[in-house]
Amino acid sequence: MLRGTTSRPLCRWFIAVLVGLYEEPERPPNAVEYIKRYLGTAAGTDVEALRAENERLREENDALMAENDALRADLESARAPLEE
Repeated sequence: MLRGTTSRPLCRWFIAVLVGLYEEPERPPNAVEYIKRYLGTAAGTDVEALRAENERLREENDALMAENDALRADLESARAPLEE
């Protein structure tokens, strides 16, 4: 066994993948695809489309946060005369 590697998360992950591969009743034809499936990455996933969607959602989130801040400022300015 690899000495001193069980405390490192990456090595533990790698060992888990290898053990999973060893315990498969039928050997997969492509070990890389097996590892991707083991990690939860479906074959044919369009990474660029996911990145574009992520960027779009981040921009939308930033816009909503700015709108929220503006509305809170308006609310505070509307409350100020009422408190006096």
